[in-house]
Amino acid sequence: MSPTTCEISFDNNPSRVFYGGQLLSGRVVLKLFKEKTVRGIYVKIIGRAYCKWTTGSKDNKKTHIGEEYYLNNKTFFVGGESGEVVVQPGEYNYTFSCALPPALPTSVEGDTGFIRYSVIVNLDRPMWPDQEFEEFFTVLKPVNLNDDLTLRYPVSRELRKTFFICCLLCCCETGPFFVNARLPVGGYTAGQTIELFLDINNKSDQTFYKLQVQIVKHIQYYTHANSSRTTSDVIELAEETCGGCDKNQAKTYTVNVVVPPVPPTDESTSNIVKVTYRLRVRGSADCCREDPVLDMPITIGTYPILLSNVLGQNVITQQPTPFASYPSDSYNEPAILPLLPSGDSGPTAPPFTSIEGIDPPTYEEATSAKPTDADAKTFKPSYPVFRRTPSYSTETNN
Repeated sequence: MSPTTCEISFDNNPSRVFYGGQLLSGRVVLKLFKEKTVRGIYVKIIGRAYCKWTTGSKDNKKTHIGEEYYLNNKTFFVGGESGEVVVQPGEYNYTFSCALPPALPTSVEGDTGFIRYSVIVNLDRPMWPDQEFEEFFTVLKPVNLNDDLTLRYPVSRELRKTFFICCLLCCCETGPFFVNARLPVGGYTAGQTIELFLDINNKSDQTFYKLQVQIVKHIQYYTHANSSRTTSDVIELAEETCGGCDKNQAKTYTVNVVVPPVPPTDESTSNIVKVTYRLRVRGSADCCREDPVLDMPITIGTYPILLSNVLGQNVITQQPTPFASYPSDSYNEPAILPLLPSGDSGPTAPPFTSIEGIDPPTYEEATSAKPTDADAKTFKPSYPVFRRTPSYSTETNN
């Protein structure tokens, strides 16, 4: 006997990407190959954050769990909470819809937890385990980088690292290893190139064979709002290397790192899962010395900084051309959220007027998304990726 099958699809949205404030709608095709007695057949639309980790060992081992719901919508197709209904073999077609709240946090998958959204069709069977069929979808919280004035300015950080030479019973300090790192702006989107300028002055006795530049994602987990019980995942997303610096030498480098598909920075929407990013510069020394590390905080958004908004610098424009003016205040309305250029492969918001110098994003599966359970192993959230974006370059390297 063939098993019961259920197909869940989303109207005009095969990529399964939605923004808060949009209407989620879809269809269910349920096929029964034998008569079934049920209390009800219903659809649930669920959105929740969840994390779990342990501390201690043996008798002192403790498990910490955080959970928070953002959506918990339930609609019956057949029957209800009580009673019984006999459903004959055949194919049944149902529709579902749900207005997504505007302030939903973005979908996130980490090693320790997640923010996850799904549609679940449930056959509630008396005296038997329920049958469930689940499809996941991505929710995006818009983060327009033009709304934060501080992100439009250049970012600069310095590192000064000293080493010690030990000989017999005494140790003496060498000269410093000095790094000055500069970014044209503080905010970027997936698909954009982060252009990092490095000035190295190595007055130490240590030769550094190479410098690594990494985009690092930091996911912080909490058991509840304002909890002191917390843990984190630190994930290296992308890496580029440049030449090193001999002892008593100085070097200047420009390093370009492309931002992969990742969720935007969000430290406020969820009480359980918070996402931040940094650009990390690491000098590779020999095995006997600690590698110097410089971290620069960066913000990842869903809409890039317009060239006309970049402050405090003379931007050297490359292709594409500068943007036309765009009212950032209206960006948070679903009606003008960026879509894919054509077809039915993007979110179901009305199309917006294209802006000179920037193409609407594609929606691409996350980099390093690792579902924390087997149920979600075939699904990765998708995030907006801008393939034609502004250049914020302010310097040239000889």
